[in-house]
Amino acid sequence: MIQLRPGDLVAVRNDGSYFLFAILTKQILFGGHWSFAFHGSRLVVPSAYDEIAGPGFNAVIDYIIPKREDRIVRVNRGNAFSSLFGPELLQQQPIKGDVTYRIWRWKDNQREQAEYVRFTLSPTPEERSAPHYTCIPADFACDLAARGWKEHESEWDV
Repeated sequence: MIQLRPGDLVAVRNDGSYFLFAILTKQILFGGHWSFAFHGSRLVVPSAYDEIAGPGFNAVIDYIIPKREDRIVRVNRGNAFSSLFGPELLQQQPIKGDVTYRIWRWKDNQREQAEYVRFTLSPTPEERSAPHYTCIPADFACDLAARGWKEHESEWDV
């Protein structure tokens, strides 16, 4: 099984296409990696020499299922992804039956721990566009990348 490390660029095969992810941290938040998911998919795995850039989103992503099913490929390693780390704030959208958002901030701007900032009924535009503070499965992240999802949108709206 492939071991993921910060600086790895990986491709996850999902429904016949490959989705690209930049691995930004060691495992955090219940085994996920803080990652940058590039929007769109590719029919083949890019070569280690292809330039990879473009829009996407930050999220904590759990890669265990594609790893177990041998659907993840390391494109290259040792990349400097500091420009992809994303903002300092995080949001937790209201849970079912609730209306308050929870706002978090990375502790000391590191990705290992987050500290609670506040509850709010109406997040600021900056808070509303912050990455979600949750761990999502890699296949769901592929679905979000396929539709060009952005953090200010609901994960569940198609």
